[in-house]
Amino acid sequence: MRQNSLSVSYNFFPVDASTYMQENGTDGRQLTINIDRAEGGGSLINGEIMLMVHRRLLHDDGRGVGEPLNETGTTGLGLVITGW
Repeated sequence: MRQNSLSVSYNFFPVDASTYMQENGTDGRQLTINIDRAEGGGSLINGEIMLMVHRRLLHDDGRGVGEPLNETGTTGLGLVITGW
């Protein structure tokens, strides 16, 4: 993903299976991240991958959902993801 001078939101893209970054060089090392749920992913700095599991908004951002994204889960404290 290319670094961009626009805001952070313009640098996130849907990731539904995996994402990777590859080293420039002769050995071609690569880091691949496989995911088990759809997430937002981006790279604002070379050599860095960011994954956004949840996006929480208290007001509609006018980007198509038509309502706030305030999922609090069964406990009311927010959504929690645990590893295996």
